[in-house]
Amino acid sequence: MQGVPQQDPLAQLNDIHTPTDVSYWPLDWGWWLVIALATVVLIALAVVVVRKHRHQRARRMAQQELATITADSENWPARLNALLKRMALAYCSQESVASLHGEKWQQFLQETLPPSRAKTIMPGLSRLADLRYQALPPDNNEFTAVHQSCREWVKRARFSHLEEYQHV
Repeated sequence: MQGVPQQDPLAQLNDIHTPTDVSYWPLDWGWWLVIALATVVLIALAVVVVRKHRHQRARRMAQQELATITADSENWPARLNALLKRMALAYCSQESVASLHGEKWQQFLQETLPPSRAKTIMPGLSRLADLRYQALPPDNNEFTAVHQSCREWVKRARFSHLEEYQHV
């Protein structure tokens, strides 16, 4: 056997075949569960945001109208009071809020405010109630205080805890 040329044993080996790339499709059931859960969460979040945006529409409109009322506006105390009443009617039942006036209206305005803010906002709103019936035109200092109180009330008023005023 010495005369027979020897073959290299490594030459007889075949190349290693790499496996085909793993495909992302079809997805495993766990991924489908994650996708479904994420979709449900996103839809729920979108519904909550849209509802909150619609619910805040009356507040945004009141803030816009409040910005148009100035000390030079004709009968600004009545306009400010009417604005507060319209906003309250947007969130509460007409039967329980439309007839409120005087002390009961002041009580309603105070009940809608957080207790920590009521002490600073209510003096201006009480002054608004007094100014509505005065024959003399109020001065600019009173307007500034009342307007600031109205702006704070529009911004901070909450109606969800007032069961006796809610829509039936």
